[in-house]
This record gives sequence, C-alpha cells and structure tokens, in this order.
Amino acid sequence: MRARVALARTLATDPEMMLLDEPSAALDFQAKPVRESDMARLVRGQGRSVLPITHDVEEAVSLSNRVIVLSHAI
Repeated sequence: MRARVALARTLATDPEMMLLDEPSAALDFQAKPVRESDMARLVRGQGRSVLPITHDVEEAVSLSNRVIVLSHAI
C-alpha cells in the first residue's frame, strides 16, 4: 500500500519524467505484477517518461520499451 501511495504522490505533481529506484523491490510475489500493470497503464495513458533503475531483468523488460544494461567489465 505504501508503494501505491508513493506513486500517487508522484503522479499528483504531474511530472513529465519519473525516476524509479527499484520500484518493486518491497513488493511480494503476488503484488508485483499488479503494481507493474497499474504503473504501466498510468504512465502509457498519460505519455510520461519513466526511468526505472532495477536489478530485476524481467521487471525492466515488462516496464520498458528499451533496456540498457550496465556492467563493470574488467
């Protein structure tokens, strides 16, 4: 519920772009897909840009139309 409130607070300011740091990290297995679909519907419906920072590749693919992978090459 806290994650939904945080998202609502962010959307209330009508930002053009949102930076999300580990947007689903605190969610359980059942709540995660619901939150992702809610967020995708809200963002796509209003034409916002979102930059999610995550370690979860599945989450990145489901939330994004472009995925950039950063790694430390030695």
